Amino acid sequence: MKKYIMAAALVMGFAAAANAQENKLVVKPSGRILMDAAFLNSSNKAVDEQCVDGVNVPDIRIGMKVSYGKWEGKADIGYARGSVSPKDIFIQYNFAYKVTLLPYFFDQTKFLHSSVAPVVSMSLFTMSTIARFTRNEMVEVIDSDYVRTERQRTVLIAMADKIKSGAWPSQRASTAAVW
Repeated sequence: MKKYIMAAALVMGFAAAANAQENKLVVKPSGRILMDAAFLNSSNKAVDEQCVDGVNVPDIRIGMKVSYGKWEGKADIGYARGSVSPKDIFIQYNFAYKVTLLPYFFDQTKFLHSSVAPVVSMSLFTMSTIARFTRNEMVEVIDSDYVRTERQRTVLIAMADKIKSGAWPSQRASTAAVW
């Protein structure tokens, strides 16, 4: 346990020293404690003997958040139920950090501007489902009998129009006179 605490303290110290030298690196220490407490005031002596007043600390976490330009990282070390273990450890690169069209945080003063990305991401699944159902219905309608009949009728009318206008390549003079 002492090794983890010393390692966290050293990393935080080095990061703080680097923060003092360079303005781009930002280090923020973080931590949290989960506490449970109980107090019982009863006139029954048997209940007082069975239940004990006290405070319990089941979880303690100490960590830091580091950001350098578009890079961000977080590391937490937790002490829970007598054992020390690393908890939240991650490094991320923010691609949308400077993109003003799709902000990655919500701003109440620019409601529509900061709602673009969440609305698009939440509606993509619904839009794909609607597109799939629409495509299936169109395929069924196109394969139906009345569409096939109308297509044949349209082709026959187009052929008759071409024959009437003289645009049909294999027409004879007698055919044009009949129409």
